[in-house]
Amino acid sequence: MTRPTPETVEDQASTVRTLLHYLHLPLAPKHYVRGILPAPEGRPALRLATGRRKAAPPDFRLYEIPLTQAGEPITPHHMLALLRAAHRDTRLYSSSRVEETMGMTVIHLDPSDDPTAKEPAAHRRLSLLTALTCPATDDLPFLPLVGFLPTAPGTVRLYLAPPTAPGIVAADVRLDGPLTAIEAVLPSVLRETERRRKDKGDPHCWRRVDLRDW
Repeated sequence: MTRPTPETVEDQASTVRTLLHYLHLPLAPKHYVRGILPAPEGRPALRLATGRRKAAPPDFRLYEIPLTQAGEPITPHHMLALLRAAHRDTRLYSSSRVEETMGMTVIHLDPSDDPTAKEPAAHRRLSLLTALTCPATDDLPFLPLVGFLPTAPGTVRLYLAPPTAPGIVAADVRLDGPLTAIEAVLPSVLRETERRRKDKGDPHCWRRVDLRDW
């Protein structure tokens, strides 16, 4: 058995940490990510086991997805999008990309077959909340997230505690834009006092900022 490189191990572990947050969200009616396996022979890829809540091997399907393509990383969210498309019977693979292992069917997915499926709002909300509470980089200043509330389809109100503010600041954001941009801009935007408004209808914050049109 070939041992994966340290870089592959780091990428696999990072992806697994993110995907753990999505185990309870369905890919399709009654189908979930049930397990994650490292690809054999040290390949830089993961095999995501999917199936029903009470299923067990050999009733899982394994979808092998590479961690990179053409030098670019394949994000966990791209992996989830590929899985959602595969579970809608979208033909993302041919019979030549199907094999068997441990009694389970293994399907090799190609990230270049990028699905057009829109990521569900619940997945995008979880992506944003996870990024704010478990940032992937130390370059961004820490911005404590102390609460959140979905306010409409595709929007969420974040309750944040900026160190420079005398109280909790609520930020209304949309989930259909680049989530990494929201994460990056929040610390600076919340310091802009002209954006802050009192919200007498929300007793949970000192001020509120509306970033839905940002």
